[in-house]
Amino acid sequence: MKPKLIVHIGTNKTGTSSIQHHLKMNRELFRDQGVCYPGLGEDVAAHHVIADWARHTNKFKKEIAALKQEIADYPVTILSSEALCDLREPAALKTMFPDHEISIILYLRDPVRYLVSWWQQDIQMGDEFLNLSFYLTQKRRSYLELINTWEDVFGRDALNLRLYSRHALPKGNVLDDFLGTTDLADIEDQKRLNWENNPSISGNLLFFKLLYNSFRLPYARSNDMIMGLTEASKKKMDFRVVPAVPEPLAQTTRGLYEQELEIIQKTYGLEIPVSPFIAGVSVPDRKCLKADFELLCDNFDVEDFPLLKLREVMTFVK
Repeated sequence: MKPKLIVHIGTNKTGTSSIQHHLKMNRELFRDQGVCYPGLGEDVAAHHVIADWARHTNKFKKEIAALKQEIADYPVTILSSEALCDLREPAALKTMFPDHEISIILYLRDPVRYLVSWWQQDIQMGDEFLNLSFYLTQKRRSYLELINTWEDVFGRDALNLRLYSRHALPKGNVLDDFLGTTDLADIEDQKRLNWENNPSISGNLLFFKLLYNSFRLPYARSNDMIMGLTEASKKKMDFRVVPAVPEPLAQTTRGLYEQELEIIQKTYGLEIPVSPFIAGVSVPDRKCLKADFELLCDNFDVEDFPLLKLREVMTFVK
């Protein structure tokens, strides 16, 4: 029998970081059970680099050969990177691993909540400053096109489409679902993360980062900024609650996805819900903008948390 290659391609904002850190943290334990989560091609905990290798196989022949050597003795290999979602020609993976039986795991979620999370991520981790309305009406990723791209190469039987939803996942946990899907759940002595990986910021904290990005201040993508935002999100509950989405805006998103979600349900049996609205926190919440910024200033120093450089370019008026 051919060795198995399980390729987890995301999508982004479906618990991918938690899955990847768990696989990395238990790498040696899984290897003892015949399951390889390779170290080669890894970026922090995910195999983002392999997506680039797949785009330029001739350029990375040595790296690909080394990866194949690393996994050669294992009956099961798992690769995980949401960057693989963006491969226009996933057939390159077939070329890279011709001796493996390849299966694909893809998590999909409510498109309203997906686009909100994508918006949060782009502001939090990068230098984006477009508003939420743009993401919900313009930043559309076609789920059906994504599915078809991979099905055309690997066939329908190789696709494992999963619903990312607190209500659909075992104990509301995507990691437990992934471990069950990959037959890893029964392996004993697995270590578990004791923190929430890659938390999304919200409320006025998210708004302050959006302002920071719009002023084109330096260090928007720096490690100090990212770590500072994570720590700041612990200072107030509203800094972590999902942003609010009014009904008219959510209905616009529903209209963009409705037809293809019906096709996915009929073809694959996967029913993906669409939120009619989200009763979250306002971004911004004007009534406590000043108090929230003072909270950050009282708890952090600009040397460690670049967000506080906003003091140089803005002020609050009565």
